[in-house]
Amino acid sequence: MARTTKGRAIQNIVELREGETVRAFLPVAGFETREDFLFFATRQGRVKRTALQDYRNVNKGGIIALNLNEGDDLVNVLLTSGKDQVMLATASGMAIRFDENDARVMGRAAAGVMGIDLAEGDTVVGAVRCDDTADLLTITQNGYGKRTSQAEYLVQQEDGSTRCQSRGGKGRIDIKTEGRNGPVVAVRSVREGEEMMLMSRDGMIVRSKVTDVSRIGRNTMGVRVMQLREEDAVVAVALVAEPEDAPAAG
Repeated sequence: MARTTKGRAIQNIVELREGETVRAFLPVAGFETREDFLFFATRQGRVKRTALQDYRNVNKGGIIALNLNEGDDLVNVLLTSGKDQVMLATASGMAIRFDENDARVMGRAAAGVMGIDLAEGDTVVGAVRCDDTADLLTITQNGYGKRTSQAEYLVQQEDGSTRCQSRGGKGRIDIKTEGRNGPVVAVRSVREGEEMMLMSRDGMIVRSKVTDVSRIGRNTMGVRVMQLREEDAVVAVALVAEPEDAPAAG
């Protein structure tokens, strides 16, 4: 469809209950034979890991994937291998990185376990599968952001080695959210050469290169990544997927 069209209602594809919204899309090849996991993260900081094959018989009306506590809702779902580390990020600019095996495998109907110990009023806004060859892109509500090496979210030990944190901790400061920045709205795992789209509440969209965002350390303010109109705010960030048949650069 054209850029300005409204699109097709998702209810024509998936039977959603009243008040229900889509949170994640995951392309999965070889569903019947893969031994991966689905890793769920909720707004109240709970996480759950379930074998992918538990979801192989899903009909249009759906099946239970996760039982949510009252007042909680799903933020993101990751496809993990059983050997990955994951990172949760919060609206107040905290982040925690831990081994996915810290969350034991549970059934579909389980509610999960604590992933991060949230400060009062804080919420989880995103989750990524860690990759030390990639950066964590953090974007705030007022149009500021930064890139930081994902290795910086490991804990440095006295002998010079590093380790991830333990599930259920308070995490480490990712970005400063006071003043001009506002709360974090999205995090993404990014590499140089990729492009991103930022979308605002008023329907504006900006496409830019990931490298246009400064690569700096944790506990910093970041730089402006989107110029917003008064009373507008960033609400979503998406990476631009290149077509599989696109010609190689150069």
